[in-house]
Amino acid sequence: MARQRLAEREVIVDSRPKQGRVRIALVIAGLVMGALLISPAGAHVSDNVGHLWKQHIKPLAMKTFYTKKQSNQRFQSRAHLGYAYITSAGVLDMDRSRNVAEVQKQAAGIYCLRPTFVPKSVVASGVRDAGSADGIVETKVSPDSSSCQAIFGEAFNIQVTVVRTSTGTFADHAVMVQLLR
Repeated sequence: MARQRLAEREVIVDSRPKQGRVRIALVIAGLVMGALLISPAGAHVSDNVGHLWKQHIKPLAMKTFYTKKQSNQRFQSRAHLGYAYITSAGVLDMDRSRNVAEVQKQAAGIYCLRPTFVPKSVVASGVRDAGSADGIVETKVSPDSSSCQAIFGEAFNIQVTVVRTSTGTFADHAVMVQLLR
């Protein structure tokens, strides 16, 4: 009996070093494979920054990013095509306006614009001044602006109205209008 237990212990003791040897062999094999795979990649990296920039980094950057000229051509030209600064008296300030030919004042707080092109949307906001700061600005583009077209002609296809919030009535107010494509 004692011999059998001793023999079993010897077998168990003998099997442990074999498992350790296999682990060591796998670690060594992994290190050798890693060294073989890394050396081709490491051989191409050099101290020559010019080569790295011209051959590897710059071509990727040219595909990924826009130059200023490309960006301006692609995005800036499609922004607002026209804008108008209308004084509270209904006069178009030509120095602060573009692509708006004329403005007519229909009544208090109602302005009709004749742009040089047909906009798809119009955005307007009241210009804050000391005299009046409470106004809601609304825009209408043809065919909703039929009142302007009926009075001043078909070319006046934009109507801007300003309503004073404190009284709920139309009121003269300076307005900045942007005409969008």
